[in-house]
Amino acid sequence: MGASLIGFAIGLAVGASTGTEFGAFAGAMLGMTLGFAVYGLAWLRAHSGDEPTVERHSVMCTPFGHAAECEFEGDLGLRRWHDVKSCSLLDDPNHVDCDKGCVRQLNLARVRPTRPASAARTT
Repeated sequence: MGASLIGFAIGLAVGASTGTEFGAFAGAMLGMTLGFAVYGLAWLRAHSGDEPTVERHSVMCTPFGHAAECEFEGDLGLRRWHDVKSCSLLDDPNHVDCDKGCVRQLNLARVRPTRPASAARTT
């Protein structure tokens, strides 16, 4: 959503430089549309893989302040993590309703998926 707000602000500034209200409005709408397009393409890139995997990792949970054993869902083709399947710190480990900041931490730390889903389940 940040991309749409940035696009809106840039479009508004460029449109306002025309000196008309319509130019400012049109520039803001065009900028916001381009921002939504950038956001949509980024989302598609993150969710367009076709080689799913599930791996177990120990991570530090910042909100709880403890180490957690989590199962992460990722994609081998994209080499990215995109979701948490289960977490040992929650009351119901299979119902993960937190902000899932650990997924961002794994991706930023460049911890990449390494095994296909069938191999991950058998070990």
